[in-house]
Amino acid sequence: MPLIDPLGLSFQQLIDVFPFHIALDLDLKITQVGRIIDRIYPCPLINTSLHEHFVIERPKSTLTTEAIHKKINALFLLNSKDLPLPLKGQMIPLLNQAGFLFLCSPSIIHAEQLGELGIKLKD
Repeated sequence: MPLIDPLGLSFQQLIDVFPFHIALDLDLKITQVGRIIDRIYPCPLINTSLHEHFVIERPKSTLTTEAIHKKINALFLLNSKDLPLPLKGQMIPLLNQAGFLFLCSPSIIHAEQLGELGIKLKD
């Protein structure tokens, strides 16, 4: 899989185009989040460790940079420790091995769950 920069987008464009994303550095510290995640999350995520807020459910693996690289083509499912919000998506390696971009969406079964989290269908 080729490495990419953040899809050739500015950081603001990335936030606008992907309202559900999490950018990580190589230490798995959160460096950026999408606008919807930022809006609904009960605490600030920027500059915190991914481990503090999420547990990896799929693929069955530890949450390390090496493990993510090995499973880069897999579907990832992260469960929030702070909200009833499972996120599913793909980890994309960033150019120059600067980290990862987790492009995701809520893994919600019932539309009512979205409302409970403060997420609207237009989000």
